[in-house]
Amino acid sequence: MQGTTVGLTICAVAILLLSSACYRYVPIETAAASAGEPVRVYITEDAADGFREVHEVDSTVPSVRGTVVGRDGGDLLLAVEVAQRQVGFQAIGLEQNVRIPESEILATERRSLNGLATSAFVGVVAGGVAAILTFILESEGEPLPPEPDVDLMVPLISVPVGG
Repeated sequence: MQGTTVGLTICAVAILLLSSACYRYVPIETAAASAGEPVRVYITEDAADGFREVHEVDSTVPSVRGTVVGRDGGDLLLAVEVAQRQVGFQAIGLEQNVRIPESEILATERRSLNGLATSAFVGVVAGGVAAILTFILESEGEPLPPEPDVDLMVPLISVPVGG
């Protein structure tokens, strides 16, 4: 039982850290984006038309999500996931580097952990686990219900067997 609890705890922590609901995007200056940082870049319609061949871009508010690879003379280089390759249970993201000219960037946002939402989610999950464990532990010691009295049992269907 101890190993199962530790395994469930590790899975819950991994889900929390990888869950996109626990993240938010904070506006930053494009020049402040450092290599390896996950960002969302809002781009002009002209730039979005060029990326639609490679990457799906939302048509209402054109933006591209990816990881900053670096800068090349004023252009921002992003590694953008374009597909996923499934190997057994493991999904591997296939990325392509895209170049976004500085003049085509409207705004840049950095992905960061949302402490309040993550704490609330952890509290709700911990409360649910505690409630389930309390229910299981309280019901474990309860005696079995008594057997019905044989005198009170009336056969509803009687099937004669034999001759």
